[in-house]
Amino acid sequence: MIKRILYEMKQQPVIGGITVIGTALSILLIMVVMMAYELQIMPLSPENCRDRLLIGRAVCVQSDDGQSASPMSVSYAHTLYDSLPHVEAVSYVEQYQSNVEVSKLDDFPIDAYKRGVDDVFWRIFDFTFLYGRPFNEAEVASELNVAIITEKIAREVFGTADAVGMEIMISAVPHNVVGVVKDVSTLANNSYAQVFLPSVPPSSWGGMGDFFGTCEALLLVDDMDNVDEIRAAVKNRIDAINSGLKQENKEISYFGSPFTQAESLTVGSDNAPDHSGAKKRMYIYTILLLIPAINLSSMTHSRLRRRMSEIGVRRAFGCTRIKILGDIIAENFIISVLGGVIGLLLSIAFAFLFTDLFLQGAGTSYWGVFEPGGQRLTLSMFFRWNVFGWTLLFCFILNLLSSGVPAYRASRMNPAVAIGGINK
Repeated sequence: MIKRILYEMKQQPVIGGITVIGTALSILLIMVVMMAYELQIMPLSPENCRDRLLIGRAVCVQSDDGQSASPMSVSYAHTLYDSLPHVEAVSYVEQYQSNVEVSKLDDFPIDAYKRGVDDVFWRIFDFTFLYGRPFNEAEVASELNVAIITEKIAREVFGTADAVGMEIMISAVPHNVVGVVKDVSTLANNSYAQVFLPSVPPSSWGGMGDFFGTCEALLLVDDMDNVDEIRAAVKNRIDAINSGLKQENKEISYFGSPFTQAESLTVGSDNAPDHSGAKKRMYIYTILLLIPAINLSSMTHSRLRRRMSEIGVRRAFGCTRIKILGDIIAENFIISVLGGVIGLLLSIAFAFLFTDLFLQGAGTSYWGVFEPGGQRLTLSMFFRWNVFGWTLLFCFILNLLSSGVPAYRASRMNPAVAIGGINK
């Protein structure tokens, strides 16, 4: 069988080579797209807890005047997410990073991303502290002017990573540096910042008037199997709030929060999941498969038509139809596997050669501050056997159909007609 395949490759090197390359290209394209997606949802430092993390982001209020949506107020966030079943810890943080200027006293400032966080934030995420420590509860409650900065910011401002105890100006306000953490990739979208400040202290629920603010809730759960129970508890709390809002003709919409890391990527500003994003991704996968696969099937069909005379000769010498079809299936399986292995090796090489392309945003921030994330790709981070297997199976089936149909037709022809090949 191997000798026959090698012989056919020598006889038709262009068509044979394109057949293998077409399969490899299909594998490469799908694997590259999947790598980019997987990096957004898989656990990676300092968010190694993504497989146990739920995210509560916005609030959407319906009224006679229409719909209003915004990040949550701190008080509303506490009302929804405090003391939920199966939740080990909840951190209330600023939803968005804001741009600030940082510098030493009377020095030229540089731009950096700032985020307000609480003390629980440092227990949920596994930041690497190079120097110093995280905020404690007392510092957050009293809103002390303390800061935790990344290594890059420390070196830019102070010329050294060991900046603990030094004074840093943040938007012209002096802060004492209590910790320096390893640089964070922007792929860590729930925890990324370059400057961390104690957030506004928690406030108690004071009625039903103030829903909007800048807060989001990060929930560390004991087991993702309990997500439905957690969401049911949140919905019950929203229902209780809505019962008091009826007299104002207002209602808080519930769209299934808190969300998993994968779900949060499709959540809009009104806290409603946008399923069109997942549909678009599936369209992209289909197109990436079909474009090379269609070309591949055309080449395979052409290659089999040229072999019709060979099939006729084999039939004339007594070879059965089942034997001929079995050989065609085996040949295509071997060619598909060969192309799949080449595609897999190319995708791995591509991932390691173009790491910065996958980690886009980890090298340069929007504001021009160079921030190396320190994140490197590993095989386990992006490789999925099921994706590779389904893509390879798709290519094999397409190859089989494009070669099996003409082979079946040739095997049923009169051997004398089939020997005439494609000209008959």
